[in-house]
Amino acid sequence: IGKRREAKILLGHMCAPHEIIVRDVGQASFCSALDAHGTELFHLDAGWPISYNKKTASSKPKLRVSNVPVILSHWDWDHLHGYHSIQGLAGGIWITPVQRLGPGAKLVANTLAANNRLLGVCATSVFGGPVRLVRCKGKAGNLNQTGLSVQTTLQSGKTVLYMGDADYDLVSPRMSALPDFIVATHHGAKFSGSVVLPHGGSGRCVVSVGKGNGYGHPSSAAIANHSSAGWSIEYTSQWGAVRRSDRYLGP
Repeated sequence: IGKRREAKILLGHMCAPHEIIVRDVGQASFCSALDAHGTELFHLDAGWPISYNKKTASSKPKLRVSNVPVILSHWDWDHLHGYHSIQGLAGGIWITPVQRLGPGAKLVANTLAANNRLLGVCATSVFGGPVRLVRCKGKAGNLNQTGLSVQTTLQSGKTVLYMGDADYDLVSPRMSALPDFIVATHHGAKFSGSVVLPHGGSGRCVVSVGKGNGYGHPSSAAIANHSSAGWSIEYTSQWGAVRRSDRYLGP
């Protein structure tokens, strides 16, 4: 199902976003690239909480989005469950890593493929337009560590790094420049290796997490490591006096 050439062409036609919205979907990951008018250009992952963490889901009216392309970091359910739960996601073209899938993910993949909406990437990297996809160099068979990292250049020239659930050190080849913004890997959970450093010594980091989730995310040690590296931390969940909400990276 590898379709690197088609994925490269699709990425090449994308416009540079004004900003990235990290959506408050509870214990899951779902971001969207927006232009200056708030129009969706593409999505990063398509997550919605699995049944185990359903209580963390947003209480907003049912979310509906545009059927623009979806870039899937990896085939874990909390990164793709929005295919079933969020109207609009099933109608877009999905760029995904080629990985061994469980039955639920395979059903989604087969449906997308049958409708010519699945572009599988098994190559080391794919560059096109404002997006750079790099396959993470983790242990074979580990979905978290062998997915796609996504590096997006905004209209301002600043960059956003999205790792999904992979360790930062697994991006190879390394980034051409340090990022200005990141979405914390694995919902702020523990990770191996070092934290990517922010461009200029400081930057903003958003943790996509649901308060009271069954995993105990985020890890206080992981958050401390990000802070020590120069990242200021925000959460999509409620934290102290700050209410849960979507967070924005950019411009």
